[in-house]
Amino acid sequence: MKSNTKKFWSMIAGTALCAGSVFLPLQPVMAEEAPAAEAEAPQTAAEWQEQGDTFFQGWYYDEAIDAYGHAIALDKQNADAYAARALAFYCKGNTELSVDKTTGGNTYYARAIADYGQALKLAPQEEKYLLGRGIVYLKLEDADKALADFNSVVAQRPDDYSAYDQRSQAYRELKQYDKAILDLNQALALNDKDYMNNYYRGRVYEDQGDYANADASYDKAIAKDQRFAEAWFHKGIVNEKWGKSSEAIDAYRQFLRYDRVHNPDMTAFAVNHSAERYKPLKK
Repeated sequence: MKSNTKKFWSMIAGTALCAGSVFLPLQPVMAEEAPAAEAEAPQTAAEWQEQGDTFFQGWYYDEAIDAYGHAIALDKQNADAYAARALAFYCKGNTELSVDKTTGGNTYYARAIADYGQALKLAPQEEKYLLGRGIVYLKLEDADKALADFNSVVAQRPDDYSAYDQRSQAYRELKQYDKAILDLNQALALNDKDYMNNYYRGRVYEDQGDYANADASYDKAIAKDQRFAEAWFHKGIVNEKWGKSSEAIDAYRQFLRYDRVHNPDMTAFAVNHSAERYKPLKK
């Protein structure tokens, strides 16, 4: 089956849109049922894969996984079907991880790795599969394997910003902060409209204790999206550690205003530290 590279690459690049992502609320997916199957079931691998894509885009991952499985059964040489199912497993793992942090997510991530491995057997060094597998390795906290995959992607797609921003995450996990900053700068040079890379750069600077550059990076992310709650939260942290209490309080309050995910730990932290009487974080 012919590979639909453009479509799949856009799906991989949108992994942050998985239900359960820190940047999206989980409730709409958990509260709704998948649409009923069509009266006439798909007959070909292409039709099953198209149905899988429809389910995936609606965040119905169990149904998408099943549909991709039918496509694979009809065409075992369909690398894109394996990779699409891998992505569905990854997103399903994100939702399960939010429910069961000890077992749920890792089971699905392991299945995603297996499917990406099968896709790469059929299409060795296919960059979109390497990028997808690297993202899952990051979730599994295996930064070395993730870095190896991302290095291969960068070598093949040196002008693609998404390869650099993902590799920066591996460098950050490995505490190779200077390399992470270089990759994020390159990603922003290739696509300055992606405000997430300003946020990620802020996180690296925050890890380094460079509060001035972290704050400036969060400001750039917020300038692109005023409702970017996580950027407000970390702006609060760096300003608090920087000794700028009034700026920190304001940032925490902005986080509480725009937060859509309602992570209980982040919410409680912001509530406590946005009060006038709080114990500042240690620098």
